[in-house]
Amino acid sequence: MLLKVTYRLLAFSSLPFLITACDSVSEVPSTPFETVAVTGFTAKYYFEDDGTEPGVGTDGNDSSIVPVLKHTETVTRPAIDYSYADEFGIDSYNLYTQWEGNITMHSDANISANFNVSWSDVSFYLDDILVSKWSNSNKVIPLTLNEGNHSVRIEYHNHWHTTGFNASFTDYTQTDVSEDISSIVTETTQISYISAYEVANTTSIYNEVEITLPQGNRSHLLFLGSYRAVNWVINNPYNVELQGIVFNSYAPGTTVTNAGNALLLHATDLAAYGATATDINADIFSMTGKEYDYILEEYSIGNFAIPAL
Repeated sequence: MLLKVTYRLLAFSSLPFLITACDSVSEVPSTPFETVAVTGFTAKYYFEDDGTEPGVGTDGNDSSIVPVLKHTETVTRPAIDYSYADEFGIDSYNLYTQWEGNITMHSDANISANFNVSWSDVSFYLDDILVSKWSNSNKVIPLTLNEGNHSVRIEYHNHWHTTGFNASFTDYTQTDVSEDISSIVTETTQISYISAYEVANTTSIYNEVEITLPQGNRSHLLFLGSYRAVNWVINNPYNVELQGIVFNSYAPGTTVTNAGNALLLHATDLAAYGATATDINADIFSMTGKEYDYILEEYSIGNFAIPAL
């Protein structure tokens, strides 16, 4: 059973977008992911001299604290993850980042703006309108967007010895582990389960993990779980058949890119980080009629290659 959230209107229809809130769940297909495209962001990193007291700092309204620009670059998505370090010459406690970019809607559709946030103050602007401003918590903002380009600006003031921020704009099909996907599984399909608490920031400060598929004649089905949001990037150098990817995370906003035409499902109750092997196998068997062939569980995960079995 595929689940889709339906929404009720909470904003004026004269705006180029609608802010919405979850109202009910119905048994209808969700919007396919190709309705939204994110084409990159300009990231500006500032030093903000607001002290090093955990969880305490400016939200940008203190005129006596003037941010000093240290670095500018183009990034794939609004995300940053480093700890106990002075990335770009900025201590984690004093990092203020501003991301500006565009999301392109290929049709009118419902999407979610997802934010995985640590101890910080965050402001989210869409089409130059402040949509939400909040502190120290994850957030999912359902949106109804018209076809065309929409400007995005995100302001992030960190107040912790680590940075931990990820934003994504998604419309993945949501389902649960009762969904039967056995029709895409063959006798030679290799089922792999990969799980982690978070991305190893020694690998990427942009919260990305690259998964390389192995050479061989087997097709592949991936189950991906995490506690924090992860941006999983598929590397398929041998052009092997990737049947599908089922993923879940405790924090909102996990993404999967470079998956080609593979089935992508967000299974909201899939056993993620910390689950027992018994529970993991039960969920996979429920969806596929088979158990996993390969499993990898790490606290912090970096780029890796799935072995050919």
